[in-house]
Amino acid sequence: MEVRFSGFIPAIQSALSGACRDIRVAVCWFTHRDLFDVLLAKLAAGVRVEVVLEFDAMNFKPEGLPWPEFIRRGGMLRPNRQPVLMHDKFALIDGMTLLAGSVNWTYGRNHEHLFQTDQPDLVAAFSRAWDRLAATTPPIQTIEWSGLKARSWFPLFDDVQVEKTALRKRVAQGANLWVLRLPRREKNDSEDFFREGRIGCDSEGLLQNYWHRHPLWRKEDYLSWAKERQNAVSGSTFRRVHRWLLRLRQNDLVLLRRHAANDFLLGVVRSEPLRSTAGPWSTHREVQWITAVSADRIPVSGGPPGLARYPGSAMALLAVAFGDELAVTSRPNQTIPGKNPVV
Repeated sequence: MEVRFSGFIPAIQSALSGACRDIRVAVCWFTHRDLFDVLLAKLAAGVRVEVVLEFDAMNFKPEGLPWPEFIRRGGMLRPNRQPVLMHDKFALIDGMTLLAGSVNWTYGRNHEHLFQTDQPDLVAAFSRAWDRLAATTPPIQTIEWSGLKARSWFPLFDDVQVEKTALRKRVAQGANLWVLRLPRREKNDSEDFFREGRIGCDSEGLLQNYWHRHPLWRKEDYLSWAKERQNAVSGSTFRRVHRWLLRLRQNDLVLLRRHAANDFLLGVVRSEPLRSTAGPWSTHREVQWITAVSADRIPVSGGPPGLARYPGSAMALLAVAFGDELAVTSRPNQTIPGKNPVV
C-alpha cells in the first residue's frame, strides 16, 4: 500500500493511465481537466469508464468539464440525484487496484490524503460499495439541467482554514471588497444569512420567472431574459438586484452588518447566483463567513440599500480583522461568528 499526503493529481493520472479493461470512479466533485482528459484517452483506447458524482452546480456548470462529450465517446455517467450527499472518493482500476482517500478530483489545496493498494480484501470491499452506488445512480445519455440539485454543498467544505495571506493575494489579484446594505424590511433576516452560510437577494420574487425558464445561472441567459422583460422588471428595486447579480463575483469579499450586534461579518463569496428553494429570497449566493469586525473599525456610513464598494483599503481591513495572526479557522457555515468565536 502506498499513502500520499501531496502530489495527488499526478498519482491519480498515473494509476488511471495504466488501466487496460475498466475504470470505475466514485467522487463527489470532479472538475480537474487533466484527470478528465485521461478518462477520454482511455475511452479512445477501448477501456470501459464509469463515473458516479454529485449532480450539482459544482460539477455541472457552463465553464465546467464537457460531460456530454464524455457520454458521446462511450463513457457511462451516473449522477447522484438522491437527497443524501454522495461523498465518496475512490476509483477501481481493472478490478485489481484501488485509489481512495479524502481527495476530490478538483483543483483544491486542502490538507488531504490518498492511498493506492492492490490488497484483494480492500479492493473487494470497495467493489461492493461501487455496486451499491451503481444501483441507485442509473446512467444518463443526456444532461437534463432541470434536474440539477439547487444547492451546491462544496462551499461548506472548501478552504475551511482561511489564511490571511491567501485573502491578501485574492485582493491583489483583483477580488473586490463590497459592503452589502439590506433594505429595511430584510435587516431582521440578516442572522439567517450568517446561520445558513449565504446571502440572499430578491425578496420581491422578480427573478422567479428567470429561474422557471433557466434552472442554472448563466450571465448570457440572464441578460437576454432581462432585455426581453425590461418593462416588467424596471425600477429601483430591480436595478439593485441587477447590480447584485452582475457586480458581485465568486471569490469577492463581502461585509454585511449584523444588526443583532455592533459588528460586520467578513465573508468570501463561494458561488455564482443560485436558485433559492426556501426562505423569502428567490436567489442566493453561498458565502463562507470568516470573522467579525467591530463596526467602530469600519469606515462605512449609511446609504441606500444595495451593493457598494468598500470605501477604504481592503488590505487595511484584513490587517484590522486578523491583526498579526497568520490564519484563522472558519468553522463550517452552521455557526455564527461572535456567538461561536473564530478560533
